[in-house]
This record gives sequence, structure tokens and C-alpha cells, in this order.
Amino acid sequence: MFPNLLSLISYHEQQIASRRLSHHLGLEQSIVLYAMAKEETISNERCPHPKLINVLEGKLEIILGDQKHILEKDSLISLSPQEIHHLRAIENSKFLQIELD
Repeated sequence: MFPNLLSLISYHEQQIASRRLSHHLGLEQSIVLYAMAKEETISNERCPHPKLINVLEGKLEIILGDQKHILEKDSLISLSPQEIHHLRAIENSKFLQIELD
């Protein structure tokens, strides 16, 4: 159990911090907590499995194909397997990424 996810990870200027939570929860699915400093990006990546992104703090821009989505605190989006996506932190942002099998 993690009573406060936001306290588990800190921002680092010009860096993306991540912390894998799966093992601590006894799960096989990949569950990763991210902290992205403002204007940091994760460029065009894809995953073999569907995944969920849940914004816990801040504001993220997610580009899926030719569609741009702005996600704020408490937003949730699903990504299809092999879907190319790009993330940019509009503000300092923390989010949870959960891969589904």
C-alpha cells in the first residue's frame, strides 16, 4: 500500500524521474510513477500492451497520432497497444502509468 503516491517521487530540473511500484504491490503488470519537470518530453514511444496514464498532479500534453490531448490532475487516458505517443509536461507533472496485459 502507498498512502501518498505524490510523496514517493520528486522533481529534478531537466530530468524525468521514475519509480517502479509493481514489485512493492506484488503485481506483474508494470506500474510506474513518473515526475516530469516542466517542458520535459518523452518522445515517440510505443508499448506492446495497452496502458493507462493517470495524471496525479500538473498538466500533460499527450499526442496520439495527429490528436493532441491536454490532461490535468485526476485525468485518465487509455493507449492502445503499439500506439505511438509523445508526452510533454506543460507544468511540473506527476503521473501513474499502468501497463495492462
